[in-house]
Amino acid sequence: LCVPAHRPTLLPRQTRACYSRKTLVLDLDETLVHSSLEAVERADFSFPVTFNGAEHIVFVRQRPHLHDFMVSCQL
Repeated sequence: LCVPAHRPTLLPRQTRACYSRKTLVLDLDETLVHSSLEAVERADFSFPVTFNGAEHIVFVRQRPHLHDFMVSCQL
């Protein structure tokens, strides 16, 4: 009831060929990155977001070794 029927699924359909494959789901905020609406020192990147009709800048710092971790997850 919460997800409209026309919205595509995020996970692949379960088939017999998929039984040996795993799907890893990770929490982004405060697990892989730290984001803030206030400027942070040494932000890795920032991006604008519109919320309640006002534009804000989100500052993001990646956790140490995030890139290496993501590469190792592709194995």
